[in-house]
Amino acid sequence: MEFSLILERNKSTLHSTTGKLLLVDNKTNLILQLQTLERPWIFNERKVSCIPTGTYLVKRHTSPKFGQCFKIQDVKGRSDILIHSGNVVGDTLGCILVGLARGSVDDSNTAMVYSSRKALAVLLALIDKEILLHIRNGLL
Repeated sequence: MEFSLILERNKSTLHSTTGKLLLVDNKTNLILQLQTLERPWIFNERKVSCIPTGTYLVKRHTSPKFGQCFKIQDVKGRSDILIHSGNVVGDTLGCILVGLARGSVDDSNTAMVYSSRKALAVLLALIDKEILLHIRNGLL
């Protein structure tokens, strides 16, 4: 059975972008839903911005820093964009962080994702080859 990933961005602030990462089958049945955390949109600037909406090929990757993760291919003007574990926006330089849940740091409005390593492990267990990622904005 073929799968694809859909990243639905649902909120953007000056500090972060949050959303949901959906793993769906070829009939768009939901297989898995994870929470995401990215940098805010700053015109695709390297290391400070999330990547543009669009469709990308994603492949499994072994990162020297993050270990097993996923690499997003052919992001215009960018390189080494990963889907990896991390909890706060400071853990990414433009990559996508995944978690099982989302909340705030302490009592602030600073977004974070929880159980990120577990979320990535589940995604790695379900995706063993390349997959398409569709990123779209449904921003509030």
